Amino acid sequence: MFDSSVFDSLVLERDPIAGLAMHMHMHMRLLSTQALKEYKFESYTSKTTGSTYPGGKVERELEEVCDTADDFINLAYGRAVEQRAGLQ
Repeated sequence: MFDSSVFDSLVLERDPIAGLAMHMHMHMRLLSTQALKEYKFESYTSKTTGSTYPGGKVERELEEVCDTADDFINLAYGRAVEQRAGLQ
């Protein structure tokens, strides 16, 4: 899979709102084309963060979608965006 962390950081620096929109699109795509399509509900441990998701990759992608939505709302209201351990 494409490692988007460098690309994400460049886009987020230039246009944070557009960067988050692209990030959300990526997570929604992963959720629909991989996690749900392949029924990946078995327990999953992230290699990036070490976090374990009992609901598998579906749970992980849903968490990423929620985190990205929170970041977007915070930026839209001029609030600080939480820095996370790593992108997945």
